[in-house]
Amino acid sequence: MKKALHIFTYTILLSLIVILAWAQPSPAATAVIKGSVVNIRQGPGTGHEIAGTLYQNTEVAILESKDGWKKIQLGSLNGWVADSLLQVKKEEIRLQVTADKANLRSGPSTSSSQVGQLRKGDSLILLDVEGEWYKVQVPGGSSAYIASFLVSKTAAAANSSSAPAAGSQPETTTTAPASSPAPAVTRQVEVISGPINIRSGPGESYPKLGSIDEKTAYPVISKEGEWYKIRLANGSDAYVAGWLVKESSMASSTVIPPAAAGGSSAATGGSAASSSAPRVFLDGQALSFEVPPIIENDRTLVPLRAIFEALGATVDWDNATRTVTSRKGSTTVVLAIGSLTPTVNGQVRQLDVPAKIVADRTLAPLRFVGEAFGSTVDWEGSTRTINIKSPPAPSAPSAGSGKKAVAVTVNKELINLRSGPSTGHAQLDQARSGERMQVLAAQDGWYQVSRGGKIAWVSGEVVDVAWQENEPPAVPVTTSPGTPGNSSSELPPPASPENIRILSSKDETGLKIIIGSGVELKGRLEESGNNLRYYFTGRSIEGNTIIRENIAGEILEVKAEQQGEDAVIYISIPANLKYRSASEEGGKKETITISNFITGIERKTFGSKGERIILKTVLPLDYSSEQQGTQMKIKLPFLLKGSAPSEYSFDSQLMQRLQLNESEVNGTQGMVLTIETKNPAKFAFGKSAEGNQLHILFVDQSDVQQLGSAIVIDPGHGGKETGTIGSWLKEKEPNLDISLKVAALLRQRGMEIVLTRDDDSYVSLEERADIANLYNARLFVSIHNNASQNNPAAQGSETHYYAPLDNPELFMQSAERCRLATCIQEQLVSKLRRVDRGVKTGPSSNFSVLRNTRMPSALAEVVFLSYPEEEQLLQQDYFRTLAAEAIADGITQYCGGSAEIKL
Repeated sequence: MKKALHIFTYTILLSLIVILAWAQPSPAATAVIKGSVVNIRQGPGTGHEIAGTLYQNTEVAILESKDGWKKIQLGSLNGWVADSLLQVKKEEIRLQVTADKANLRSGPSTSSSQVGQLRKGDSLILLDVEGEWYKVQVPGGSSAYIASFLVSKTAAAANSSSAPAAGSQPETTTTAPASSPAPAVTRQVEVISGPINIRSGPGESYPKLGSIDEKTAYPVISKEGEWYKIRLANGSDAYVAGWLVKESSMASSTVIPPAAAGGSSAATGGSAASSSAPRVFLDGQALSFEVPPIIENDRTLVPLRAIFEALGATVDWDNATRTVTSRKGSTTVVLAIGSLTPTVNGQVRQLDVPAKIVADRTLAPLRFVGEAFGSTVDWEGSTRTINIKSPPAPSAPSAGSGKKAVAVTVNKELINLRSGPSTGHAQLDQARSGERMQVLAAQDGWYQVSRGGKIAWVSGEVVDVAWQENEPPAVPVTTSPGTPGNSSSELPPPASPENIRILSSKDETGLKIIIGSGVELKGRLEESGNNLRYYFTGRSIEGNTIIRENIAGEILEVKAEQQGEDAVIYISIPANLKYRSASEEGGKKETITISNFITGIERKTFGSKGERIILKTVLPLDYSSEQQGTQMKIKLPFLLKGSAPSEYSFDSQLMQRLQLNESEVNGTQGMVLTIETKNPAKFAFGKSAEGNQLHILFVDQSDVQQLGSAIVIDPGHGGKETGTIGSWLKEKEPNLDISLKVAALLRQRGMEIVLTRDDDSYVSLEERADIANLYNARLFVSIHNNASQNNPAAQGSETHYYAPLDNPELFMQSAERCRLATCIQEQLVSKLRRVDRGVKTGPSSNFSVLRNTRMPSALAEVVFLSYPEEEQLLQQDYFRTLAAEAIADGITQYCGGSAEIKL
């Protein structure tokens, strides 16, 4: 019996070896990150998105190779790294079967065929990791696959930091072996304002592990998106949100050393810092590079593109000439590979060593890269740290400083001019790159400017500022938006009365080119068609020397140049434009005016019966409207008829006729466009982004959808869709509570209310809109709370509506949607007394529930869960009740009722 059992056992073992013989053994591979800071990408190439960041000496498991790149794994981080940034190691990692029985399979899944079976305690060699499966070498040398949960690393492997893991963090111990030095601690983070939550993974949806406080720095293990993986004092790892912490220098605070480092990290006196690549900080923030800085011939070379782009510059590469061109504002930097003579705005800068290509990245001398755009550079040799400090941004003159901003020049392609000093104020117009405007005052980083006789505000972030010393501080001009100012102040006074300045201004009155001086110009004009040339003998040009204006796709250009002792100004006006010139202020100013005129009228239809008239003009236009019965009159001040016909006839079921007539409008010459309809019609108006197209949409009043009486209240998120997750709340919870309170209040006021959900259930976005449309609701209001990952200081209330011009059905409701959102926003601000973030519309308001509902709709963002103070308020019942009362009162106000009932 025993002999038969032995024979049977040997037969099984022999069969196992034969079955496994088809698989060839392969070495188990790990690697160490060579670069000081290396980006991990989602695919094998620099064109792929960054999945995370790892630091020098971090050990990773290699999963596969492709096109000079290797796919690596460290805990939950998977991605690709260039071969040149890895040092591959090969070690034997042993596993031991922990289950009573464990199947071996031909592939990494339970659907692969079984090729053998092992018992508890059997030993294997780890070859590779594929998801939740290990590829292993079995006794006899062949390979097979085994599920990772059926084995564990042996004691020898567990003490090695090189052991890869299947879908989890590699095991670590509190003491590193002497032969395996710990990675250098290259970065650490401190809490900005504590305490803050730490989580088990890189996102707010991961479980909360606890909290950490201020005054202690934590070593950074890696970075995954916006989250840092840090090492805690007990040796465990956790994740913190990047917007809640700041990176700090290694010696600035108490450091919690990595448990696996054995006390030999750079932070505790080790020598890793002296052997690693230099670290680069921009304004205190560490920069990460795919190719680390190097030191060559006692000169530090740093990645040019990464630093220039971090400074806000654009970078272009010309492969044919192997030249980098970078631009920021009015500064242009040109650097050729191998050259010692780059240029900054045409001025040659001498280098000690040339720029070179390393791993497909341009590395250039540190000081040149840092100072090209006006930054300052410091090198700390003891820590091998490079500190770059950006040049100070333009700021408003301080009281009594004696320094005054006299003019600004636009340094972006297209910028907005606003009625006040913030983005919350109305947009008055737009200005293009190169346009120069006189500064009247400054406030909170914004400049009050004079443009075409009108007052507007522009952000200091999109302009270059010209300063003048020994001037009294400016005082803001309190002119209401759109009110003409004093034309004599359009041009700032020249430094010398004899000097000549040029300026352009554009508004509904037309485009003006102004040539001005402190004394009589006495110029000579030569005209050739629409080309003008002014000569001024013995005069000098001051300030702006070139103006370009885009007028209906044509470029008007003004150039001023010095020819010896004379000033010459060239003006090229597109051939289709008419102009007039006039001498003003006793000959001190010459104004060339291109009047606004109509270039065409186009008719389009939408839906089955909707009409759209598009009035096109050369320049931005202004308008007002007046409807009487079946006649709509659109008044257009300062507008000329051009070559447009006086009357238009269209084959339309609704439109009777369309006429253009010259008429006095608001005390000035203009045009009146009259549209007569066969039946009473509903109209909506909107201008294009450039302001030179007026879209007039109208439908038969009898075709306007007659809405029902139900009001649909939509508590955002729900069920599996939690919404944003704060420290204590999930967004779906206050959303539902506030919505239920709103419904109760409105029902007390006699309104018919429908809720898209009244418990913690999941309702898709499409279903929410379908519910409202099915009820043919009177209006729809979605209730949410906000969050910001990029700005932890974001707070306050905002309300959205969506009615884009390119969606005629929604645009016809633009007035109603805007009014609904405005009523709700005003009540939220009045009752909650949080920051007023305003009524929002446009692309950022393109929410599914607003886009797909067919009635007036709005989405309220009550406050920010990501702002601790507001999250704490949301936990209070009284605050939720106030929010509900505000929304209910806004709805009641929109519906024309009174708000008296309180909860």
